[in-house]
Amino acid sequence: MPFKPMKFNLDKAELKRRIAKVDALETSAAFQDAIERFLASLHSHAVDESDAPKLRDDDAPRDILKAIEAVRGLEVPYDWYVANQGGGTFAASLASEATARTGKGRFWSKLQIRRSVKAANGNDGVLLESCIGGVLFNGFDWGRSSWGWSPTLGLLWDLLSETYADHLHSTVEADVLDGIHDKSVLTVTEWERLKLSLISGKVSNFFVNIYKFEGNQFTRTDRIEITGANMGAWDQIARVGTDKVWNQRQGQIDTHEKLMHRLDEFLSEFPEAVLNGDESPKVEELVVMLDPNSLLARNVASPRPRSNAMVPRVVKITWHRS
Repeated sequence: MPFKPMKFNLDKAELKRRIAKVDALETSAAFQDAIERFLASLHSHAVDESDAPKLRDDDAPRDILKAIEAVRGLEVPYDWYVANQGGGTFAASLASEATARTGKGRFWSKLQIRRSVKAANGNDGVLLESCIGGVLFNGFDWGRSSWGWSPTLGLLWDLLSETYADHLHSTVEADVLDGIHDKSVLTVTEWERLKLSLISGKVSNFFVNIYKFEGNQFTRTDRIEITGANMGAWDQIARVGTDKVWNQRQGQIDTHEKLMHRLDEFLSEFPEAVLNGDESPKVEELVVMLDPNSLLARNVASPRPRSNAMVPRVVKITWHRS
């Protein structure tokens, strides 16, 4: 698929909006410089649609990780940090929260993040995609519909996955679709780090929750416990992803869960009065909230000027009593 510069710019704006909510990162000159270098590398890769090898920026992802680690951004949920930052007791609260959350860490594989985010939040645990590092960079395609086109982006996610896994201790869980995929991030990256923690005793129990998807819902069919004493249990879990039919079905489930996760986020933006049916938003505002990247939403957000230039602006949602 051809590069979509408008989508790249929309993702860039959203990344900066997410960063702006984390005071320590927003005000860090070193972090902001690393972000600009990272974005410049991504853009150079995105516009180059040839098959030629691309130069990886090794420094920008590592500098980004260093800043995220300084705020313990791979140990606590993004939402918790944003809600509690500031004040003289925050450092102590952050340390305590980080220790507690990483003792109930979670992974996912091939069933999208929705189920695992809910499970982690409900258990006062953490998932990579719910913590600061994950939330900042998750959900972007940067104007390219495929994966693997930017070695710089790939390095960043490798560093985030490895470092997140290294922080986990005590009890860890993974939610997987049908079984284990040998080429998944869980297998290739996170399990390799987790093995070391199991052997050392830092992680006492690793539970693999196996789900099937039928009738538009997940049902857990098995729960495998792995400890330092029975590491071979990992190899006994069924392998998936070896046939075209399964891969196509997994893609459909992935699309379904992405849509449901977007719906969850959409509903979380509503005040209680709207959820109770006492108030309602305008239809055009719903369009912008549901799919801000659609052409219809962009036209609602910014009516096309006579010059045909697109001038995006932020739409303020106004609630109307019904």
